[in-house]
Amino acid sequence: MRISEHAAVSLLTAPIDTTGAAIATDTIDMKYVKDLTIFITTGAIASGATAQAVTLGQATSSAKAGAKALEFDYVYVGSTTDDTLLKTTVTSDTFNLSANSVYAIEVDASQLDVTNSFTHVYVGISTPGANASLVSITAVASTQRYNVSTTLG
Repeated sequence: MRISEHAAVSLLTAPIDTTGAAIATDTIDMKYVKDLTIFITTGAIASGATAQAVTLGQATSSAKAGAKALEFDYVYVGSTTDDTLLKTTVTSDTFNLSANSVYAIEVDASQLDVTNSFTHVYVGISTPGANASLVSITAVASTQRYNVSTTLG
């Protein structure tokens, strides 16, 4: 399967140094997709950096109206020394980033509170404090409900 022919790929955060700043990505509109995989890639994290917690949010619009937490139970974790992604349980819908790692979070549209019109998903990452932390976030919508050119909010 060629991903470029069967999925929508959205760069939510270009590789950046998050020193002193939290991240709240643009939203992905799940009205158009059933399955979404969010990839978070980290580079170096400076010694002494505050642990960066990753959370998912859901909202009723691309402007993040009514934003609230999106529950998820696990994340797949890999590193630069091992190409196997290990399914890892998360606690309280959050996990912390480590240096030189890749994370894959699987989201199914059925996880959203569609009864109350929640259709948008976004990623939040807390600040590393005054220390450097390199992060990139990409979303891959692998099962589209319709033929769409973008899934961004």
